[in-house]
Amino acid sequence: MRKIPLVLLSLLTLSGCQLEKQWYYPLQVSLQDNQPCFAVPADSVSRHDSLQNRGIIVSQQTSQQWDIVWTSPDIHPQPALQPGRCVTYPQAAWRAGKYTVLMGVSLNHDRERRKYTHEFSLAKTPDGRLILRP
Repeated sequence: MRKIPLVLLSLLTLSGCQLEKQWYYPLQVSLQDNQPCFAVPADSVSRHDSLQNRGIIVSQQTSQQWDIVWTSPDIHPQPALQPGRCVTYPQAAWRAGKYTVLMGVSLNHDRERRKYTHEFSLAKTPDGRLILRP
């Protein structure tokens, strides 16, 4: 008889525990053709998901504050993204500095929207090439 209330209490406790959805997902950053290249990690989505690029916002740290230095134009229809395949934005005029990038991604034609982000630094070598620093 005592087992029934204990089982009910356990079920109620377990059903009340809900995992919250992530606010931000990690974005992969690499260098391609001397500029940052951004990719949605393949393990962050299902292989059946269709992804659309909603655009990016690039912020750069200057002194003690972050300034938005470039945003991608609004494009319709939204370009498709392939998980793990990187996208470059040469229009951002990358140079040495500390950056944060926020990429908006639509999954399955807006059934879900996600924000992917990454903070990184770029340095310039004496020969003018950019290198990526964490």
